[in-house]
Amino acid sequence: MMPNVRQFVEVVVKAIDLAEPIVEIGSYLTSGQEELSDLRGLFSEKKYLGCDLRRGPGVDQIENAEKLSFKSNSIGTIIMLETLEHIQNPVQAADEIYRVLKKDGIVILSTVMNFQIHEFPHDYWRITPQGMEYLLKKFPQKVIGCQGEQIDNPFSVFGVGFKKNDPPAVKKLLRLLKQNQHRIKGRKPWRHRLFYTCHFVKKALTELNHQYYIDFYKPR
Repeated sequence: MMPNVRQFVEVVVKAIDLAEPIVEIGSYLTSGQEELSDLRGLFSEKKYLGCDLRRGPGVDQIENAEKLSFKSNSIGTIIMLETLEHIQNPVQAADEIYRVLKKDGIVILSTVMNFQIHEFPHDYWRITPQGMEYLLKKFPQKVIGCQGEQIDNPFSVFGVGFKKNDPPAVKKLLRLLKQNQHRIKGRKPWRHRLFYTCHFVKKALTELNHQYYIDFYKPR
């Protein structure tokens, strides 16, 4: 999880009194990400359930986002961060989220767009802000956001879906998100800046003879 994603969640938590139970889908804590990705501390006084496809740290229950075991209208809040790109059918997952949320439930989503291919265990999709809006099409109210170096090629895409019309909550959330833009937009770490500086210098030197990378493979 990137720091700006956690800061986004922290702002949402501050803006909205999220209903219980709170279910995180994709809660597995990867090595080196334990402190940043562990959201339990934000909900220490609420019922919180971490779910993932695999057992391990941060996981209380095995769940498949495309076929959730929860009863309809039974979950107060669902959080799914940087997970949609790893789901074979994100539209079906979004429909499942809508089904299990209570009538006044809320879903909090984030995903990467301008990001390298990464397997956990598979990497299928890159979702645009319009794609996020489509995934939340059943929700009568939603907030969509994006973060990155260029607005037309964002690094992160955010979405909050409200299953019930709640204009005051949406207005408050938008106000706090805009007030905290300086936190959520983040800064590229120095090591990344140095890496990309070297990368672009190298690319500039080879531009005259530049050729695109190409590869073919037989799927497993």
